Amino acid sequence: MTAVSTFEAQLVAELAAGVHERLARASATGRDPAAYGSPTELAERMLAAVPTVNAWDARLGPFYDTAGLTRYLGVSKQALADRVKRRRMLAMTTSDGKVLYPVLQFAGRDLIAGLADVLGVFRDVPVDGWTLASWLVSPSPDLDGMSVLDWLRVNRKVSAAQALAKATAARWSQ
Repeated sequence: MTAVSTFEAQLVAELAAGVHERLARASATGRDPAAYGSPTELAERMLAAVPTVNAWDARLGPFYDTAGLTRYLGVSKQALADRVKRRRMLAMTTSDGKVLYPVLQFAGRDLIAGLADVLGVFRDVPVDGWTLASWLVSPSPDLDGMSVLDWLRVNRKVSAAQALAKATAARWSQ
């Protein structure tokens, strides 16, 4: 078996066991499975948490699309748009107008600790999400050769990442 087929087999087995357990508990309490919606609707909601595939995956992906991320986080499209507008979350727009959210900014369902503070530095800076995402994953000598995201993931000082962001924002604003 390839790594993908092994992963897929394990994932399907885990999902089947979890769905079976939840439906058994619901049945034991007299709940109708139709309360979850149709099997197709339920599957679509579950699949919303699986990131989409994009040509940028090798460097910045995988990505959530708007529909998937709203379902995954349990928030509205307007809430996502507000976070992006205020630079409290990173999004990129493709050439065909589709908005993507890189998975790399999340730790579970939350942003990586400190990332919103770093992104906020760029609130009034004329830079697109693709450039900002590339900067976030690029190694920096100011962070011991680590990228901003890696720096934040290992719980280093947010202030150092913010200082780098401020210096970068100043250069990009000129």
